[in-house]
Amino acid sequence: MTGGRDSKTPSKQLINEDEERITIPNRKVLGEIFTNSYEFKVVEAVVGIDYSADPEQAIQCIATAVKKVEGIAPEREPDVGIEDFGDSAINIGYRVWVPTQTYHQTRYQINLAVFRALKDAKINIPFPQRDVHLIPSQTEEA
Repeated sequence: MTGGRDSKTPSKQLINEDEERITIPNRKVLGEIFTNSYEFKVVEAVVGIDYSADPEQAIQCIATAVKKVEGIAPEREPDVGIEDFGDSAINIGYRVWVPTQTYHQTRYQINLAVFRALKDAKINIPFPQRDVHLIPSQTEEA
């Protein structure tokens, strides 16, 4: 945290993991908070793959696909890896830095590229599934 430019109105500045600077004026800590955007912002997403699929192949497939999308930050490697283990899928997370001014358009291009790459590699994105077992109640048996 650093002080503000004007010693009469000191402030605190925070930088979050998206590298957005958050300025909190001391005199208005409960009032106003300012968030400054930067040239790049991170796209974070998760896609599930079948448990029968090879997660290392999926990670490589996704990493290659997102690197081909025009406009991603050239100096930052995308982060791709196993996010968690879901009920119906291994969830692969990816984080890619994109221009702030074209955030949504680039995010949509990245997601489509990931979908196409997994489809081309024949890596299935499963539908959520549940096994339901019906157990007769005691009153029905009597």
